[in-house]
Amino acid sequence: MQDLNDKITGGTLTAAEFNQPMSEIQNLIEALGQTLSGGDLNQLGKGVAGYAANGSFYTDNGVANAYTLTTIGGKQAAPNYSDGIVVMFSPNNTNTGASTVNPAGLGVKSIKTQDGLDPGAGVIVSGKLIMLVYRLAFDWFEILSFGGAGLADANIFTATQTWAKGADLTTADVVSGVLTLGTDGNTFNFTGTDTITSIAGAAVGTTFKINFGAAANLTNHATDLILLGGADITTAAGDWAEFFVYAVGDVKMTNYSRAAGISSLLAETTVSGSAVTSIDFTGLDINTHKSYRVEVEWINGTASSSALYPFFNGDTVATGYYSQEVQASSTTVSGSRENTPRSAVSSATSRTKVTMHISRDTDGWAIVESRSNRTLGSAITADLYTVSRTTTLTNITQLTLTATVASSLSIGTKARIYRGDL
Repeated sequence: MQDLNDKITGGTLTAAEFNQPMSEIQNLIEALGQTLSGGDLNQLGKGVAGYAANGSFYTDNGVANAYTLTTIGGKQAAPNYSDGIVVMFSPNNTNTGASTVNPAGLGVKSIKTQDGLDPGAGVIVSGKLIMLVYRLAFDWFEILSFGGAGLADANIFTATQTWAKGADLTTADVVSGVLTLGTDGNTFNFTGTDTITSIAGAAVGTTFKINFGAAANLTNHATDLILLGGADITTAAGDWAEFFVYAVGDVKMTNYSRAAGISSLLAETTVSGSAVTSIDFTGLDINTHKSYRVEVEWINGTASSSALYPFFNGDTVATGYYSQEVQASSTTVSGSRENTPRSAVSSATSRTKVTMHISRDTDGWAIVESRSNRTLGSAITADLYTVSRTTTLTNITQLTLTATVASSLSIGTKARIYRGDL
């Protein structure tokens, strides 16, 4: 409209000058759907009230993640961006991640949460009202309220909550060890056998689940991919894992369910082909696994009695250990101590069952508590041993079971080691 200040000449306005403010008033009245009437002198007020009631409501004509808004009817939009502009609309499409909005052609602006983060998938939901406010200081719109997933308010579930099933993930979705999730769900099937070192594609705060269809290799990492137990996992068909994105690029496993059930068995071996003197278990980490249980079904096929020594981390010097024995035979109980790690004895040509519990205390002392039988039937004896190193250890990464008689771990001898944190 023309600036009419100081435009009066000779006490009059020209017709064109007079009609400009009248046209402005008429346009406001008619934009709200009113028909001009000389009998209703409240039409201007009604028009102003109409703008105040729903002047911030828009129609969405955009696509997912890029919402293009138009005013309703003949209403006018704000001429430019200013702090505090509010827009409300009903989206035609649910967002799958970071999103933008362009109200009435004012220009494309990012949509953020009140923490300044991109909205996660499903926050903006098709058919659910959303309200945004423009923040001039950041040049973006912030979400005030919405009908999608919760942000600041607590959610109270009163009905079944469904996890969206995304498209299956394959080897093609793994690049340089990084598995990238789709944006179409938070539950996925992964059919590949790849080595996975990190998982991308989900926003911070997202929980997601993966069903593995084959033997993939998950590699533990201190920040990128923290696995249960802090150890690598080889999956099997039918295994399920749940993860939480706790920081940008950082994912932590929160649950793992094996199709065959949870097993604490780390390794097992059976002597075959020919008798041996030692059995090695490597790749251990007692700081993670907390403790170990070792079971040995010992067949001594030699003509000599043999003792079994547990050695740690390749230190096979017997005098670096002490053992205390308590033996019970019928009503006789005796004890002895020696400067070796003896934890069991098997008589000549006999079978001996040995069970060891291995731990390391907070000061670093490695302890073996062992129980075994020396003979069977009416001549059965019970042996209890406690073994300690003479120096402390920062970790146990290897266990070597060594017989004192060469090749007295005969064919058929079995040894298993279980981790203590499962």
